[in-house]
Amino acid sequence: MSADNGIYVLIYPVEITDQHGTRIVQKARVSYAMAIDNIYYDNGVEQMDADGHNVHELVEYFGRSPEMTVEEAQKRAFELEAHHSGYLEYGISTIRKTVPFPDKRKEV
Repeated sequence: MSADNGIYVLIYPVEITDQHGTRIVQKARVSYAMAIDNIYYDNGVEQMDADGHNVHELVEYFGRSPEMTVEEAQKRAFELEAHHSGYLEYGISTIRKTVPFPDKRKEV
């Protein structure tokens, strides 16, 4: 039987403006999930982003996760793995995006 689960680090660009001007930095979110391939499912109804990800599913999987630096996300992923009390079929995986995370947020 397949567990179809893993810990996923989603890395995406964020535009930052400060006293030094505007630049793009990489931010991340972490999620323990099952059936992550749902983010690639185009059902013809939900919006798909430029990376071919289902926007609704991205928010479902990562919307409750706080935005953090890539280093913080990697540390968090290893913490989740250490505290996971079962089998992780896909271990820790990284999903890289070329477009920002959707503005929609899941209610906590």
